[in-house]
Amino acid sequence: MSLFLLLALPLFSLSITTYYNRDRFAITLPLLTFLKGIICFFIALLFYLIIRSFFPVSYTAGGLFLYRLVNDHLLYLILSLGGLFLFKGIPDAYNQKENIFETFVFLSGFYTMVAFVDFVENFNKFDIFILFFLPLLRISTILCATIFLVQFINDSTYLRFAFLAGLILLPFIITFTTIFFLHKLIFIALASVLILFAASVFLFYILKDR
Repeated sequence: MSLFLLLALPLFSLSITTYYNRDRFAITLPLLTFLKGIICFFIALLFYLIIRSFFPVSYTAGGLFLYRLVNDHLLYLILSLGGLFLFKGIPDAYNQKENIFETFVFLSGFYTMVAFVDFVENFNKFDIFILFFLPLLRISTILCATIFLVQFINDSTYLRFAFLAGLILLPFIITFTTIFFLHKLIFIALASVLILFAASVFLFYILKDR
C-alpha cells in the first residue's frame, strides 16, 4: 500500500508526459527538468526545516490549521515555485504549451521527493490519509499550481487575477481537506479529495490549450 504514496506522483507525471507526446512515435521524458526539480527540493529542504521550526504544532483549531497549512502545503508550494523561477526563469508568455509541460515536470520532480519525505516522516503511522489521500492532494497541487501560474503569466485580461487568486488560495483549500480527516470526518474528507482531484484534472485539461 505504501507504494501508492511513493509511486502515484511519478507515474501520474509519466502519464501526462505520454499524453503530451501522444502524436510522436517515441515517448520522451524531459529527464533534465525532472532532475532539476529533485535538486531544487534538496536545496529548498534546508529552508523548509528552518522555517517550519517557527511553526510548532498546536492543537487549537486555528493553531492546527496554521501548522498543517505551513508545514504540509504552503511552504512546499512557495519553495517549489521559487525554485522553478531560479532554475527555469519566468515562463515565456508566448510559449504556453511548452511552459505548462515544463512547469508540470519540474514540480513533479520536486514533489516526488516531498512524497518520499511523507513516507519517511509517517513510516510508523500510516493511515488511509497518508497512503491514499495525500498523494492525490499532491497531484492536485501540481496540476492546479501549473495551470494557475502559467495562465496568470500568459493571460492579458483581468482573468489573470482570478488565476493568481486560485494559486494563492490553493494551499488553504487543500489544508481544509486535511483538517476534515484529522477531525474524523472521513466521508467529507474523502469526498473533498476526490472532488478536488477531479476538478484539478478537469481544469488542467480544459485550460492547457487555452
